[in-house]
Amino acid sequence: MIQVIHRVFSVLDRLGHANALKLKALAEATDIKKTTLSNILRTLVEVGVVKKTDGREYMLGEKLADLARPMFMRDTLVEVAEEHTRQLSEDIQENVVVSILRDGERCSIARASVSRSVEVNSGILVRPDLYETTTGRVLLAFSDEDRLDNIIRAKGLPGKRWDGIGSGFQLRKALRKIRGDGVAYITSGDEEVNSLAV
Repeated sequence: MIQVIHRVFSVLDRLGHANALKLKALAEATDIKKTTLSNILRTLVEVGVVKKTDGREYMLGEKLADLARPMFMRDTLVEVAEEHTRQLSEDIQENVVVSILRDGERCSIARASVSRSVEVNSGILVRPDLYETTTGRVLLAFSDEDRLDNIIRAKGLPGKRWDGIGSGFQLRKALRKIRGDGVAYITSGDEEVNSLAV
């Protein structure tokens, strides 16, 4: 079974470096017998990972690109976020964090800090709970209804974690306000720390 997997990756690698190859050329390039290669290709074509052209050539299929797209988009998103996070931090002379919502959790993908004589302990601001952070609230405000419902089922309603919100109606009202304002703002109980997310 492992040998088949190695052969499949060999075929995909070779097709990734060529525009399109006929069976004979692909067999020579991968050192796989034509009958074995034909069976592998038939399966790969059936699942859409490889495409067979009218000229009897094989090339990578769209399904493979679909499988890889989230990884490339994530890498691109991180790259863009890092660049803009650094620039924004320099412009406003404040610490900046860019977060995304992944599987119902807030994940920081970029962070930039500024040097100052007095440093705020950013650990005070790091809370894993979406309801207790400005970034979490903004991410929730711009989530679709299905995602929001899944998060409420998994985490419950905010309650004491956010202004005593105890119903779905109250939560949606608060999220609509954030969406309308385009910003969430929290001041710590001792009024020492301010957190802002847009």
